[in-house]
Amino acid sequence: MSSAEQTFRIVVLASGGGTNLQAILDQLHGKDGIEVAGVASDKPDAFALERAAAAKVPTGVFARGDWPDRKARDLAMADWIDSVEADLVVLAGYMQLVSPEFVARFEREAQTIASLEFPGIVPVYDYGDENGQTYLVMRYMPGGSLADLLKQGPLPIDEVKRIFERLTSALDYVHSKGIIHRDLKPDNIFIEQDGTPKILDFGMARLEMASADESDSSPVKTGPGVMLGTVPYMSPEQVCGLPVDWRSDLFSFGCVMYDMLTATVIFSRKQLVTSMSAILKDPPPSLASFGVEAPPELEAIMQRAVHKDREQRYQSAIDIAEDLRKL
Repeated sequence: MSSAEQTFRIVVLASGGGTNLQAILDQLHGKDGIEVAGVASDKPDAFALERAAAAKVPTGVFARGDWPDRKARDLAMADWIDSVEADLVVLAGYMQLVSPEFVARFEREAQTIASLEFPGIVPVYDYGDENGQTYLVMRYMPGGSLADLLKQGPLPIDEVKRIFERLTSALDYVHSKGIIHRDLKPDNIFIEQDGTPKILDFGMARLEMASADESDSSPVKTGPGVMLGTVPYMSPEQVCGLPVDWRSDLFSFGCVMYDMLTATVIFSRKQLVTSMSAILKDPPPSLASFGVEAPPELEAIMQRAVHKDREQRYQSAIDIAEDLRKL
């Protein structure tokens, strides 16, 4: 589609103040097929924001100290993006303080992810570096995440089957390209407004920096012999810091399926170390123990999906989908 046929409304979310905002605004200004729908930053910067306002572009400042926690700030930012009716989001400058090696890795992995074209994957349209400011352009998903949906309670079995049929084909496609997600969880699955699920952040979990707050939901940074992922959804081999393959994603996928059917994170405990222990030692609970009326065949699927031995686990996402269709 040519730029004359469609104009994309873009929101720029910049970290680090005016340098990032100014560089990205200068790059986007006057480009065919692009309309800047809004500009926001986590640091107030009068020059860049005043320039955007003078051009009649909506602006927003989401400084960290103005919100009780990061989640509240992110929700406010999402509402603001909805209000300006954006098609795409440009994430600019969020990695400017990391090492050159880290940025080089980001660029390599972004290139791989941007090459993926599949209906069940949130697409990355562009990435790069402008005057030392890294940026990433991806499709804006206004429908919310699976985690948001599960706040309302567990999903019916038929709805779980429908969602997983779409997701398994996407995951199988990515695995066929030699990519392992390593951080599958409800927060990384987005639901479009028509109900279509899409997987977000393929490979980006490998770029997460360790949080200072070592809670169950904290990502764990990568490195030789170091765990990577979000703890309650990690496979046993991830917990042990061992090399992982595509079957690690399938374990995480099984944990997500438990979430959907029970609205419970089955291996989450009060402390990070006890969650890790549960993944390694505790048998997965039955659906019946949560009051879910499930046929024995579904119970068997769940047990196999989160088997601690990856040789006994499902060997592909499509295998899970085929067994679900038989229900």
